[in-house]
Amino acid sequence: MRTVQNIMPRENVPEAHLEPFCDRRPEESLDKLCTLRVLAAAVLFTLSVLLPGLPRWGSYLIFIAAALAAGWELYYGSVRSALARKLDERLPFALSSLLLFCAGLPEEGSAVAILAVIGKLLLRLAADRSRRTISALADLRPIFATVLEEGQLQELRPDMVHVGQTILVRRQEYVPLDCRILDSATELDYSILTGSSDPRPAGVGEEIPAGVFNLGQEFTARVLAEARDSTAWRLMNAVETGQKPDTPLERRLRRLWPLLLAGAGALALIVFLAEALFAQVGVQEALKRACVLLALTAPLPGLVAIPLAYFAGIAGTARQGVLIRGPETVEDLRRAQAAAFDKNGTMTTGAYHVAAVRSDRLDARTFLQLAALAESGSRHAIAESLRAAAGPLPPKGSVRDFREFPGEGVYASVGGIPVVVGSYSWMQRLGVRGLDLAIQTKAVYMAVKGIYAGCVELEETLRPDAGEAVNALLEQGCSRIALFSGDGRENASALAKALGLSEYYAELQPRDKQLRLREMKTGVGRSGALLFITGPQGAGFAKSDADVTITVGGLTRDEAVERADAVVLDGRPSQVAFSIFAARSIHRQCLLCCGVPAAVKLLFVVLGLFGVAPVWLAVTADFAAGAAMALNAVRAYYLPALPDLRALMRGER
Repeated sequence: MRTVQNIMPRENVPEAHLEPFCDRRPEESLDKLCTLRVLAAAVLFTLSVLLPGLPRWGSYLIFIAAALAAGWELYYGSVRSALARKLDERLPFALSSLLLFCAGLPEEGSAVAILAVIGKLLLRLAADRSRRTISALADLRPIFATVLEEGQLQELRPDMVHVGQTILVRRQEYVPLDCRILDSATELDYSILTGSSDPRPAGVGEEIPAGVFNLGQEFTARVLAEARDSTAWRLMNAVETGQKPDTPLERRLRRLWPLLLAGAGALALIVFLAEALFAQVGVQEALKRACVLLALTAPLPGLVAIPLAYFAGIAGTARQGVLIRGPETVEDLRRAQAAAFDKNGTMTTGAYHVAAVRSDRLDARTFLQLAALAESGSRHAIAESLRAAAGPLPPKGSVRDFREFPGEGVYASVGGIPVVVGSYSWMQRLGVRGLDLAIQTKAVYMAVKGIYAGCVELEETLRPDAGEAVNALLEQGCSRIALFSGDGRENASALAKALGLSEYYAELQPRDKQLRLREMKTGVGRSGALLFITGPQGAGFAKSDADVTITVGGLTRDEAVERADAVVLDGRPSQVAFSIFAARSIHRQCLLCCGVPAAVKLLFVVLGLFGVAPVWLAVTADFAAGAAMALNAVRAYYLPALPDLRALMRGER
């Protein structure tokens, strides 16, 4: 069990989309004035029932006073909305209560008004509790940073620490701000950001993001970003601001509600007339049964839990290392039928390894050492691969006059011998003699004293889970998966074959990728969704062409989090399949949150039509089901970890 000193849950999560019956101040989770009115109404209702010998008109007035004390906003809001020709969610309760009063049933009419307000308050309490629970689970940002200044330690809030200051991070503490390690190596746990708990070593001079957990010894670090720009804050703010109160499922249900209300009103009238005229149960009893149907058309109890389920699910996916920006993206992800991978930064690591050395003039070891010495001043990924393949090199003092030409190659004098290493087209422009035809794979060419010496064939390093990413997407129902590459056709074909893909596009420029995405989108149709998986650099241009743009590798301070619809934080492309799985799980939880109250409504409609359940009991059960689902929405947070995903998809667990 970790002993963590500098974190605590935050409470500033967004409010659910509720239209309260009572006025509510934002800083209060329960309106005290509304509670007092409900208590006063309950006392009046009890007195009217219990006082013996009270005349009928007296009890009638007390019941009216009780209904107005608790739910005057119920009646006033409904009348105001009706005058404005708008439908209000309070209308079914207000109309049922008024009809019962007019029918000479003041006990029933008063009880409906009081219970509707009490139910609303209980719904709010349940929603607030779920929201606080989700916040405590998902948001563990450090509440202080230990600043080292002039030899003194001072604990400050992270938002009071500035770029360039030095902070001390102790063992078993979370890193409070993006920083660079100054004095000692350590081990870090990135699970709060990426969902992966494997410790990672971090050395002196390495940049580390806010939110990682220090497993090793304490160290000092230089702050690189303000709190509002640090990784943990940006990611959590994206989760919070992505929670739109008007979710797609809510909008569809609200569009259906006017039709439901009109149909329920017509059906209630038919029920009243049929039971009063043919069933011979009496006018009052027929009206009571019709009011059960009318009161249960209010959609509110079933809608409260939906935004909570979205919020919990999105927070749960962030815990697993995938950031989804809002309910709209969840809805698009669950409809995924096609995907396009942009090769760079997604399926490959950006690094290369030497596949073969082709030279008639030098043996392989000498060739590689000469090329590595010539590239010794470059930080390019190809230069690093050559140095790694060459092994130990002689002292660099023999390398002089190093010059690098971006996009072309390098020139250096190695032991007084001019050596050029670079692309085939550059060699041609330099007039290198004896240059062979360009081979079809990715290669680096070398010339010594202006004469062609040979080439090194390179292969890009695939991400360890690249093949798994393709298989997992197929299992999630993506029937069309394509690879986009800017490399030549042979390179793209070899990579696609290694990944098990039959569809690939080579030599693509950004404009070409847009055209291909539009073509794929047309093939998907309106019912499906197209995913574009890219690195942080490509997250912006394809946003309008694909339904969902997913950035692989988002633990940076660039704008990838803001540009993309979803971000895979730890750079594993297999997490794309997890995001689809998670979106469908969230959607199922939302359907459960509205399906259970709907089933309760239907049950009590049937019971009410047969006179078994009175109106007050039906209203109570309706709100109780809504409150239970608001509490149950927290379950959407607990999504399975990635190692369990494949078994779940195959139905093994």
